[in-house]
Order: sequence, then structure tokens, then C-alpha cells
Amino acid sequence: MMQVQALKEVKNGVLSKFPLLGPVMQKLVFEVTDKTETADTNGNNVRVSPSFLEKLSFEEKIALFAHEVMHVAFDHIVRSKNRILYYWNIATDAVINQMIIDAGLPLPQGGINLPNARGKSAEEMYEYILMHKDQFKEESQNDTGHDKHQNTGEMSVGNHELWEAALKRLEQEQSDNQTQTTKDESSNAREKQFTQVNEKLKQKLARKIMEDLKAEKGMAHGENQGAMKTDLGVVGEAQPIENWQKVLRRKFKELEQAYWSYRRADRNNDWQPRVEYKYREDKALVEVMLDTSGSVDDNLLRGFLREIKNLVRNAELKVGCFDTQFYGFQSIKKVSDIDQFQIVGRGGTSFDEALAHFSKDRMQNVYKIIFTDGLDVVTDKEENRRIKNLFWLVWRDIEFTPCCGKVLKVDPYEIRQMFKESQSHQNDDLGYTR
Repeated sequence: MMQVQALKEVKNGVLSKFPLLGPVMQKLVFEVTDKTETADTNGNNVRVSPSFLEKLSFEEKIALFAHEVMHVAFDHIVRSKNRILYYWNIATDAVINQMIIDAGLPLPQGGINLPNARGKSAEEMYEYILMHKDQFKEESQNDTGHDKHQNTGEMSVGNHELWEAALKRLEQEQSDNQTQTTKDESSNAREKQFTQVNEKLKQKLARKIMEDLKAEKGMAHGENQGAMKTDLGVVGEAQPIENWQKVLRRKFKELEQAYWSYRRADRNNDWQPRVEYKYREDKALVEVMLDTSGSVDDNLLRGFLREIKNLVRNAELKVGCFDTQFYGFQSIKKVSDIDQFQIVGRGGTSFDEALAHFSKDRMQNVYKIIFTDGLDVVTDKEENRRIKNLFWLVWRDIEFTPCCGKVLKVDPYEIRQMFKESQSHQNDDLGYTR
């Protein structure tokens, strides 16, 4: 039996990357079963192996599910008619996997990666493969049930042994008012234009979400002028979404007061003392601003705080809240301080207000991080542009281009996954219970 919520999370992850696949996904039945060694589809069902899933990261699971759904979306089963199935499988996998890579997802180990398949239809890639048969010789299956290909040393993800039976069934179900040639041409065009059209839809949806959230935020601000206090309690922990040791790549040497020392005194300087300087290796100094405006809900704030716990080990921290006001910094000495941190805010948003309260001491190298949903703009003015060592951790998939700092984006499905991990429930990550 599979965790229903875990499956939902993966499907949401697919939709966050490929919203165009939504209508097709609604018609498919997803099943975790030992009846397949990896994953496969017959056009109506998608089956995935529990033992195969256990080896995959959350993003790889999204890639795997998207891969199988795309086979259905592009009518690859029907289009396989009169073609050598082995080479057609390679062609369709190659085309699909380039779309998955372009979406920023990792392929599961063994996934076919042929860069020259980018932007091609499966038919075009099939003809290319037939012209280079020697590079794609079929070898005996290995112990995982994947077909190994000579040209890449890699294996195809997905099991297509259901396709022959499915093709016969689908041929019987074909509509009388549309020829198969017309259907193939339509699928071919959708396939070649998919990445471009999908990206436009993502941007359109992101703008709509941002507009809706801004409207909700405006309403919330009208009811609440901020300064509300909230105790979130124990927020749990999660794997870091950023490599903070890399981000905070410099440790700062603090020059302490000079002093006289005989340590290097010798006859060459008549045994006279010398001025010495003592240096101390410190953690990075970091100031963190939490966006606590009305559009940031408690779950998102818990996500902020869990990520700050990962910062504590790499930095000397001060953390503060802001909406249209700044509510002061609190020093964070240890992880347990985060569970006692009080959230203040819930009004509108002013990034300029937050930026104005970062440290101005040019003698200290202080990193500055803002955790936010990105639903505001930064005024393009000199004092903002001059802020150094600034990072924006934006927890929504929206367009956000401030005049200062580096933007680190977190996709919505990553946020949901972090929330799940913090619960420490068994089988949450697409687990399988026999």
C-alpha cells in the first residue's frame, strides 16, 4: 500500500514543473507495484516499482513520474505503429529526458541523456537512431531489467513491454472522424513545442498566483496593521536547501588589539620586544530578516525557521522580523533558540524597511539574508544598491529581480517536501508498506 499523501506530493511536483501535463495526469491511475521492475505505462495506468522508488531522491521521483506521463501526453504508444519498438523506445526516452533536464530536474540513474534530442520530435530522433544503429545496438538486459545502450553506457528509464498490447487496444479505440496520420502530426507538434509552451504557462500561472496573493495580502493588511505576535513552538528540522558552508564561504579574521611581545626577540634586534597582533578565526557574521507579512502563513514561517537551524552551525546569527515595520534583531546562539523564537508581524510588506535596518558597519563583513515569499518590490535607489553580501531566499516560483543582492529560489514542491521531512513520519517520502 502506498502513502496517498506522498503520491500527491510527487504529482504536485510534476505540475509545478510541467503544468501542461495536468489534464493528462487527471486521467491516469498511478500504482506502486512489484509487477514492474522500474516504471511503465499502458496509456491508462502508470506503474512504478517500490524497490526502484526507494533509490530515488524526491526530485528524481518527479522526473520519473513526469517521464511516464509524457509518454501518454505525446501518444508515444500509438505513434510506435510500424516502427521497431526497441529504437522507438530510445527515441522517445531521449526526447522526453531533454525536456526533463531543461526543467532543472535530475534524471534517475540510467536515464538516457542525448543532448541532440533537444527540440526534436520522436520521429526525427527515431530516424537519427536508425541511421546510427551501430551506436545503439541492443544488448542483453542486465540484472535491473534495463536495456543498456552502447553509445552512452546508460540505461533507459522505464519499461515499455506493455506497449505492444496497448497499441492494439488503442488502435481499436481510434476515432472515426480523425485519421491516425492527423493524430500523429498533432502529437508531433505538441512534442516539439512543449518546453516553450509549458514555460509560458508556468510564467502565466506564476503571475496569476502573485496577483491573487497580493490581493489577499492587501485585504489582510487592511484588517491588520502588523505587530501581531505568534509562537510557532517546536518547528522541527529538515535537510538544508542551500549549502551554507559554500554560500558563507569566507570566515572572518578579527584583528585584536596590538600588544608587545618578546616572542621574536633575538640578538638581531638587541632582544627588544616587537609589536604582535593576535588573530582569531570566527564564524561568519550573519543578519537574517524574516518576512512576517500577511501573505506568509505559519507553514512557510516554520520552513524559514527550520532552514535557519541549518545556518546556526555555520554562522553567528542575529534574526529579526519585518512587515511594514522592523521589529528588532534577536541573537541566536543555538538550535534550540529557534523553537523559542517569537514571530512578530502579519501586516503588509516593505523590503525597503528591512534593508534599511541591516548593519551599516563597513569595518565588519556581515552577510545579510532575507527569507521571503517575494511579494513586494525593492526600490531601485543608491542606498539599496550599495548593500553588499545580500542574499534573497525566495520561497515561491515567481519572477523576482531586485536591484541588489543574489536571489536563491526555492520551488514550491521543495517547501512541501521540507515540511514533510520535518514531521519524521515513516514512509512519508513515497514510502511503500507491504
